[in-house]
Amino acid sequence: MTVIGALARVEAASAEVVQHNLATIPGVIPFPLNEAAKLGLLIEAATLDDAYHLLHEEIKGVEGVLTVWPVYVDFEEQSLWN
Repeated sequence: MTVIGALARVEAASAEVVQHNLATIPGVIPFPLNEAAKLGLLIEAATLDDAYHLLHEEIKGVEGVLTVWPVYVDFEEQSLWN
């Protein structure tokens, strides 16, 4: 399991719509911050690669998202020997 905390800069005028659209992506939980042009994101995925795909393809592809930065990452590596 991989968990990423991220900060998204969004168009301030459409922040509520962007938050709603991000919430429709499986594994993404957006939440408002104390500035209209910023959203916090909790991203959960099975693997680090899956989380990277969500961050760089799905989230960045939402209209109104200007950019997104990971600020926290936690993941469990699978052992090659198990």
